[in-house]
Amino acid sequence: MKLLSLVVPTRNDAEYLPSCLESICSQLSNDVELIIVDDGSSDDTPVICKNFSDAFESVQIIRHGECRGAPVARNSGLSKSRGRYVAFVDSDDCLSPDAVANLLQAIIDYPLAEVVVGQWVGESNTANNREMFLSQETQSVNAGEFLAHLNNVDYLPDVCWHYAIQRRFLVKNNLTFIDAKVGEDQVFVAQVLCLASEITLVPKVIYWHRTKSGGLKSSKDVETTLGYVEIVESLTEMFDMPEFSEPSRAFLSRRISNARGALGARLLLLDTAGLQAFSDRVGSADKLKNVILAYHKQFATQLEDNMLVVMSFCDHMRKKVIASLPRNKNRLVYLFCSGIYSLAAKKVCEENGYKVGAIVDNNEFSPKESYFPSRLISPQMLFEEIAKTEIAASVVVCNPRQQTYRSIRDQLLNGDARLESIEHLVF
Repeated sequence: MKLLSLVVPTRNDAEYLPSCLESICSQLSNDVELIIVDDGSSDDTPVICKNFSDAFESVQIIRHGECRGAPVARNSGLSKSRGRYVAFVDSDDCLSPDAVANLLQAIIDYPLAEVVVGQWVGESNTANNREMFLSQETQSVNAGEFLAHLNNVDYLPDVCWHYAIQRRFLVKNNLTFIDAKVGEDQVFVAQVLCLASEITLVPKVIYWHRTKSGGLKSSKDVETTLGYVEIVESLTEMFDMPEFSEPSRAFLSRRISNARGALGARLLLLDTAGLQAFSDRVGSADKLKNVILAYHKQFATQLEDNMLVVMSFCDHMRKKVIASLPRNKNRLVYLFCSGIYSLAAKKVCEENGYKVGAIVDNNEFSPKESYFPSRLISPQMLFEEIAKTEIAASVVVCNPRQQTYRSIRDQLLNGDARLESIEHLVF
């Protein structure tokens, strides 16, 4: 039996796929297999897959005649895998040069652990998930202890890139990726972490994530927004399962709140036609209220029209953003947000006559040596930019954790920028 199966779903990714497969195939051995799932590609992807399959005995290809989506592609690869552990790699990303060696060593040293967790880096070359690790040494920990730790740090696991998961554990618990338009990783990772008993932590970078240009183009897409309804529903169903521990429930509660906040941000980005399309397709008003009202209980439960529920929710989210903005609209606003939240906050600012000076992405944060709380990587860059303006500026920090907000606030206050206010925003 192989020790490790690596599953790579791909579709029309001829530009990035070769470097992805090279990063994997350079590490193949008798203990490792690579399964490439071609999800109905129409470019040179099939040729690239065949070239690697011809060159390496441990590479096999699964072909879908038509596009069935990343979740189905991952599940196809999982069903064909024969390794003791399974890991998933996106075709536009790469493994670090010693990723397989580090994973295999952890699998051999801690054979009872259902999950192995490694670090991943983005293009900022910062280990984005460093806060997940309890120390700088590889160790195996109780899953409840690990979840309790996660509930006290900023990083919220929502991608499956940096895990190797025991295949027997996945089969026993019937764990696969839900067929959702977006966010299937969030549900899958939550299921894995909440059902595991033992987790091995490998504080070494095993995965390199690349961000394609135009990565947020789907932010105004109705299909993507509908996907977040599926995420909230799936996570809520998990929360109601009686076998989960208190750390698991706390983790799921935070995960659900985060998904609802993302849903709110995406709804703010839709125009009227998009909101109507979302309302028409989401299902019954009761279903929508179950997703939204449980989080924002002030909404009138007597609302029976989907569009009214959606508009009420958007109005509430819009007011939350406005409440964090300075009263003086002549002040430049600097947003400490990331991804979809920054786009939503920027839109609300501009709709209400505010000028956004810049958006500081969360990748500009990094942990201290103690891994907690966050610090700014380059606050001086922000101070220098603000100093160029002739007017005072206001900063809005969009982060759900009070401790992180206070940490960033204190660092900003210690700088020499002219700041009129520093406010906290939670979607």
